[in-house]
Amino acid sequence: MTTSSYMPNGQADIATLLHALAEAADSRVFFATLCRALPTLFPHTRVDLLISDWSNGLCLPLVSDQGALPAPSDAGHNADAFAAWLADCGYAAVAMQPLNGAGRHLGWLVLARRTVPIDEGVQAFAGQIAAVTALRLLHEYWRDELALRDDTIAILERRLYEHEDMRLRATLAVGTAHDIGNLLASVVGHAQMMQREAPAELQPDLQTIIRAARDGNTLLRRLIALKSTGLATQEGQVVAMSSLVRDALALTRPFWDNRPDIEIQTEMPGLPPVRAHAADMREILVNLIINAISVMPSGGLLVISSRCEDNYGIIEVTDTGQGIPAEYQARIFQPLTSTKEGGHGLGLSVSRTLAESYGGTLTVESTPGEGAIFMLAVPLARPSEVALKEAWAPSTAHLTR
Repeated sequence: MTTSSYMPNGQADIATLLHALAEAADSRVFFATLCRALPTLFPHTRVDLLISDWSNGLCLPLVSDQGALPAPSDAGHNADAFAAWLADCGYAAVAMQPLNGAGRHLGWLVLARRTVPIDEGVQAFAGQIAAVTALRLLHEYWRDELALRDDTIAILERRLYEHEDMRLRATLAVGTAHDIGNLLASVVGHAQMMQREAPAELQPDLQTIIRAARDGNTLLRRLIALKSTGLATQEGQVVAMSSLVRDALALTRPFWDNRPDIEIQTEMPGLPPVRAHAADMREILVNLIINAISVMPSGGLLVISSRCEDNYGIIEVTDTGQGIPAEYQARIFQPLTSTKEGGHGLGLSVSRTLAESYGGTLTVESTPGEGAIFMLAVPLARPSEVALKEAWAPSTAHLTR
């Protein structure tokens, strides 16, 4: 058998193959056509495709002769090492045609024969096939890149739309907050007008209405300012813990006053004041009291107590509800997480953020079936700050109702 018997059948065969490859609809058709033609064009020849311009290198065996071993897993990394491996496997002749296209080198088309040399004519035909194969690989690469960019653009456009939607909602929320603030100011004004002529027994309720409206206005100003209180520590005011608890109970009275099955106790020994804004602390305590009442639908005991520990004033709100499962105790402080039916999951997350903005904490201890204890810890006021305030009057433990 002569060398010429291993040559392709002629230029017509190559031209027909190259035309078919150029017209291939996709890579599957391309390589199927190529693999069918190669044994005829290059008989008794092993043909491999080394794609080095790949994440981990890739070796694609296009045609294997009988008894051929599979290529090493890292064959795509190094063409010289692959050629040496072929020689070790008994291939006496190895020729490599570069996969070049659009100024990029993608790898090699490798021809290997055990006995017959690979002459220049075969290599020339292989070079033409390598050039077309390189263009196909680039086409697939660019198609994938375009698809990836289209996906990225779609994601960015969606995020931009969501951002614009959120910006619009925020603008509307700020405008609405401003209008609600005006309404609350009107509530305060009318309540003050009623105070002038209301009997003494109504004065505490009117004062509670005024305080609630002013606290609401404070919260709205925080929203309008678009300022997160959790980003920096606030200085606050000097405020007595007993007055905070008293005000919070007055504000939540509509939630428990008509519930004879709810017993409320306060244990507020005389303690130094803490450093925080009263409106923010009342917001936290109101959230904790309302939550505690809601988890006792059949009644129970609500205890509010205070103590000092390590330069912190601590207010504890204890209920006798069903308690909180251990897997939920960390999650309940995350935004939009609630264990209550119909809950929004914002009260505790906002309350913890407020506590932390003053250098404090808000934590929970609970045993399922035995209720829960929420602990609000806020730094005590400095002695120099206390000296500027009126002397605070200690109170003794008492039963509120």
